[in-house]
Amino acid sequence: MNFFNEISNSDFRSIFLLMKKSKVSQTQLAEILDINQSSISKWKSGVANPTVENLIKIADYFNVSLDHLFGRASNKINASDLQQECITLKDENNLLKQRIEDLTGRDSPLVPR
Repeated sequence: MNFFNEISNSDFRSIFLLMKKSKVSQTQLAEILDINQSSISKWKSGVANPTVENLIKIADYFNVSLDHLFGRASNKINASDLQQECITLKDENNLLKQRIEDLTGRDSPLVPR
C-alpha cells in the first residue's frame, strides 16, 4: 500500500499557506527544491503529491515539523529561538526598569529585579 494513496491534496494546503505567509512563489519554491514549478502546481491541484524528500526540504526551509505540514501540530520549538526570546525579554525588562528610574529618579517596586 502506498502511503500517499491515503492522502488528499487538502493535506498539503499548509504548504501553500506557508508559501503565502512567507511570500514565496511556486517558482521560488521550485528553485529551492530543485524541481519543476509544474510539480508544485500539480500538488496544488491534487494531480500529484510531493515526495517525502521534498516534504522534508519544505519543512526545513519553513522551519516547521512534518506534522505541521500535515496539519497535526504547531511549529516546532527551537531551543535557540527560546533562548533568544528570553534574552530579548530580559533586555526589554532592563530597558523598562531604566526608563522608570529615569522618570521617577528611583528604582521602581513595580518591576522585579
